Amino acid sequence: MNATLTSNIDMNLTELRESLADMGGDLISNGSNGSDYYIPYDQRPETYFVPVLFFLIFVIGCLGNGTLVVIFLRHRTMRNVPNT
Repeated sequence: MNATLTSNIDMNLTELRESLADMGGDLISNGSNGSDYYIPYDQRPETYFVPVLFFLIFVIGCLGNGTLVVIFLRHRTMRNVPNT
């Protein structure tokens, strides 16, 4: 039973490696069990998601701070101790 299970796992890992190789993924090993795969940088979703998210945060922050500066410059009553 145990030998059959090990054989099935090895077969499934082999099929997984072949399918990943067909998709263009390169196999690398970290020395432990050889099951780690390298995904090229341009194929990772975080390559595009994180910079766009940071850009949106930056733009929204600049708009908010700019709005406050305009309000403080236009309305002298807003120039008080709590707003400085």
